[in-house]
Amino acid sequence: VGCFVVDGIEELYAIDNEARNKGITQKILLRITPGIDPHTHKKISTGSVESKFGIPIGEDALRVTSEAVGLQNVCLVGFHCHVGSQIFECEPFLNACDIMFKFLADVKHKFGFCAKVLNLGGGFGVRYTAEDPIIDLEQKIAEVGKKVNECCKEFDITPPSIMMEPGRSIVADAGLTLYSVGSVKEIEGYQNYVSIDGGMTDNPRYTLYESPYTVALASRINDECDFTATIAGRCCESGDLIQENVKIPKPQRNEILAVFTTGAYNYSMASNYNRVPRPPVIMLTKDSEYTAVRRETLEDICLLDE
Repeated sequence: VGCFVVDGIEELYAIDNEARNKGITQKILLRITPGIDPHTHKKISTGSVESKFGIPIGEDALRVTSEAVGLQNVCLVGFHCHVGSQIFECEPFLNACDIMFKFLADVKHKFGFCAKVLNLGGGFGVRYTAEDPIIDLEQKIAEVGKKVNECCKEFDITPPSIMMEPGRSIVADAGLTLYSVGSVKEIEGYQNYVSIDGGMTDNPRYTLYESPYTVALASRINDECDFTATIAGRCCESGDLIQENVKIPKPQRNEILAVFTTGAYNYSMASNYNRVPRPPVIMLTKDSEYTAVRRETLEDICLLDE
């Protein structure tokens, strides 16, 4: 591992001890929570001081930094912060620059330590629905770069290497998930359900934090969307839903339903909940297609059973 991002003082001591046992010096970044609310869903917000992630900015962060600088088997090269995901505006990153560069200046003044690296995290959003804004990433990064230069001058800091983590913005748009429609259930006066041959096993994000998606009936993509329904997964959980109150043409059994913008997390979050085998991943090229991940079988699910 080139560099560990250390989440707290216990981890710091654990890495120092392991590095001592191996006779090496391990490079690290300290993860600092800057106390920023990016106004995304609370379950994907990571920058508040009470977050399970990182070391709260202030005295706690200074204390851990002091410890890290003094340890023999770790080499502190800088700091990391991450304020959340699905961020469409630049303000949270600009605020993080203000807070983190002031912290870097405090560390330089108190300990004589000059950070070589500052990781400002990631979190730029992607358009899951038509209501989501279009992001000019080049412009946003330029704004962050301008702010970094201003902060370096303001706090008299030698510019560190700046890292940002693009995350889902690289691949989310590249993927979509196709389901076969099972039953269509109409509960008069209440709700319509379209059941599919997947669900929270291949995409738990709606169940976890009600992530919005665009859904279409791929079999009849140009038909009028005159049927409102909740897309229900196959697991024995009332919360196993892909999306609620979507407008699609009324589907028939075995038609194909598409959920867009699933290239970032579906495969990495997929599970065998209820002992359900995971679906395949098919890659499309300009001229052909190939199976990148084969479909799991029941034999695969039972492979580790003794």
